[in-house]
Amino acid sequence: MQLQDLLHEMLHNPDAAQETSVAVNMKLISVVTEAGLAPLAQNDPFGIADTLLRVARDSIAVIEKTIKRQPELLLTPTSEGGPVLALLLFSRLASVCGKLSCQELPIAGLAETCIHALEASAEFWKDAELLKQLVRDIVEGT
Repeated sequence: MQLQDLLHEMLHNPDAAQETSVAVNMKLISVVTEAGLAPLAQNDPFGIADTLLRVARDSIAVIEKTIKRQPELLLTPTSEGGPVLALLLFSRLASVCGKLSCQELPIAGLAETCIHALEASAEFWKDAELLKQLVRDIVEGT
């Protein structure tokens, strides 16, 4: 089964189990970010742009769905002593943002989803301001 098929299954199968493990969802977002978004940051003349964009859109939708369910993932370190997931995710998004073909991706919507998910959490609402500043810094830097 290809990544595109797995993403479609996660998005459109109402019977698919909703994972609640932070560790599993961290790995899910990390893998989907790298496999679904990283190819867009490369200048591959043999890449099929429409297919890559479709996979990237579905990847973003899976990430959004997972973050809405578990906003604490954004503030969880990706490894022992490593950066939090939000830094990994937004650094990958920043590398994609400069590509002309990626302007139609819902990257701004993903950033808003992440911020709103933290704002809606009784435990993490104060961290939403830090994430907003991170997004501002990335936008100003690109």
